[in-house]
Amino acid sequence: MVRRLAAGHICFVWLPAWCTRKFGRRSPSACVKFYVVCNESIRGILEESSLDANFTIPDTVTDGANFMRSFYELTTLSCPILSVPEVSVGALAFVNDDGAAGELLGCWRTEIGQLGRLLLLRGFETAEELAAERRRALLSVDPFHAGGVVTALSMDSYAPFHFLPPVQPRPMGGIYEFRTYYLKPGGLPPTLAGWKKAIEPAREYTSHLVINMYGLDGPPRITHIWGFESLEQRAALRAKYYAAGLWPPPGGPEQIVEATSTIALSEDSSPLR
Repeated sequence: MVRRLAAGHICFVWLPAWCTRKFGRRSPSACVKFYVVCNESIRGILEESSLDANFTIPDTVTDGANFMRSFYELTTLSCPILSVPEVSVGALAFVNDDGAAGELLGCWRTEIGQLGRLLLLRGFETAEELAAERRRALLSVDPFHAGGVVTALSMDSYAPFHFLPPVQPRPMGGIYEFRTYYLKPGGLPPTLAGWKKAIEPAREYTSHLVINMYGLDGPPRITHIWGFESLEQRAALRAKYYAAGLWPPPGGPEQIVEATSTIALSEDSSPLR
């Protein structure tokens, strides 16, 4: 069913995993495609559908645009510097194994910061999918098919800032920055509020934002990923919006207790490149 409710951009919502839990199977009659225009409520569309009128809409749908990927995992594979190409080939095969869950969104090798690191970003519809992939890696004698050269492996689970669009694999210049801010306990709500206010006024800069997400395990933290054509472009945009008083997000820096930044280059196999 497609319906235009008002002028504007049409957004696509697909809920196969939720439909499976609700109806017990995946089929054209059980799973629904919703088309939402701008901020129009989806509830009106659902009321016109043939579904049971008493079902409830999951929060991940009504919260915002990230309903298609409710969870992200950022994997870091450490290895000798000259072994990064080998690890990259193995990791790509691992995430595409038969039965593998999730979607590979990006693959990068570190260039400035800690070297000898391969970073993988994957998106998942459900926590169950993410947990299954975590178990698959932990129980493997050859995790990420890295050939025994990996010296350390970390897999961090995240949820996206609900007001940001989901990650869209596309060319973004090839140079990426990964910034992680460790927050004070209780610092996430004011951080979210500040970012929500700052995104639109700094649009020229924030259009380079791939995703911002908060950690679901480990210490309170956020990790945001940016894509640029050059380090000079990054520096110029940051300086421009700092000078204009439009960046950083209001109330955000006060919540940070420690911050790290890593520059990485996208692999040829990376959907984000």
